[in-house]
Amino acid sequence: MKTRILITAAFALAATPMAMADYPAVVLADSPLAYYRFEEVPGASAIADFSGNGLDADYSAPIGTTVLGEPGVVGLAALFNGDGGILTPLTFDPSVSDFSIETIFNPTIIPGDAGIIVSNQNGTGVGRSNLFVHSTANIRSYIGGGPTNAGPLFEAETWYHIILTYDRSAVAGGVDPTIRFYVDGVEQSGSQRVTEPANGGWVLGSHKLLDRQFFTGLLDEVAIYDFRLDDPDGDGDTADSRVAPHYDAYLKASVIKPPVLALAITKNGSDLVFEWESQAGMTYNLTSSADLAADPSTWELVEGDIPADPPTNTKIILRPGDPTRFYRIEEFPPPPVTILSENFDGGPSLPAGWVIGANTPSDTGTTRWEL
Repeated sequence: MKTRILITAAFALAATPMAMADYPAVVLADSPLAYYRFEEVPGASAIADFSGNGLDADYSAPIGTTVLGEPGVVGLAALFNGDGGILTPLTFDPSVSDFSIETIFNPTIIPGDAGIIVSNQNGTGVGRSNLFVHSTANIRSYIGGGPTNAGPLFEAETWYHIILTYDRSAVAGGVDPTIRFYVDGVEQSGSQRVTEPANGGWVLGSHKLLDRQFFTGLLDEVAIYDFRLDDPDGDGDTADSRVAPHYDAYLKASVIKPPVLALAITKNGSDLVFEWESQAGMTYNLTSSADLAADPSTWELVEGDIPADPPTNTKIILRPGDPTRFYRIEEFPPPPVTILSENFDGGPSLPAGWVIGANTPSDTGTTRWEL
């Protein structure tokens, strides 16, 4: 019986649009400034920006012991161990327009101080801890130099979908909230704090100085936008809010499913090289399809019953001729090996010394059993 489906990867020989899971598609449809998905495997030298704006974060000299390639809700995630942070090249100044921060995370502890998820450096201004978990078990922001709590207390070892929006137009009015939190799709308490100018780099997983208040937990997706997801056109009417579609896509992605492990595909001349995490005693099937939406049971078998070679299996095949092709690795225990099969119906196949028949009531010691 198959026990686990590993991550599906695509190899594109040309710049071709690729189908993807609902959640990333919904995020990308709203054109984020930066979108970090943490789909990297251990050893990666960069954290990819999926927005298309080229804001990959340098990861050639990682801070701390953050582990890439961990199972997340939408593909893979990064496990921050309370000692690491990532500086991105995004230098968006949060004081110049409306903006939103969207993230999926799982805090593995309630921190003793603060576990900062998203902050921004000063540059020529004052950067803040824009989104973090606090020792009071609040999800909180320090935009404007003071705390804004999201409302409900968070629990450790639990996944959350969070959207924070900032309404710059509300500053002049002085009545409506400037900061609004949406926790798992539900609007929570806000505040009227005002952002300060800051054009330094945005940081994931720690204080803006990368030396304290580290996040401990899994960080799956982080997207930053230069508009309000709850009022995209900024006209004060939230009928066009994108919060519900984003949360609905998250829910679809978070339905309980088999764990995901990392599969890496690289090209080497006329070959494709596959590498994946493997476990002793397991076997693997490599399947492929030109259509990501096709039922996995219909995907073509490239090679089956590949024995495990832990900790990492490597498989090399010829590159396909398709412009885009998707691959999937399935992990399952090998079938049992038959050592002895006997139906005890008699005949010449019975082992030596075995007899056919039933014991009489007085015969209590002559039946022979073997295992």
